[in-house]
Amino acid sequence: MPPPQKVDAQANFVKELRARIDDYYTIVVRNVRDTIPKQIGYFLVRKSMDKLHQDLYMRIQQSSI
Repeated sequence: MPPPQKVDAQANFVKELRARIDDYYTIVVRNVRDTIPKQIGYFLVRKSMDKLHQDLYMRIQQSSI
């Protein structure tokens, strides 16, 4: 029968804490990776809508003169 191994509580705590931080970092990176294209698309659509609105308004003004 092998002798019981000594359990180092501090090493286990550091190992568990590191694993949790790594998991949290993975989640944050995934969320940022998903959010950035959505934000870019939102701003592109918003800018296109503003430009279209401005062009439409200018054409209406020119046709009514």
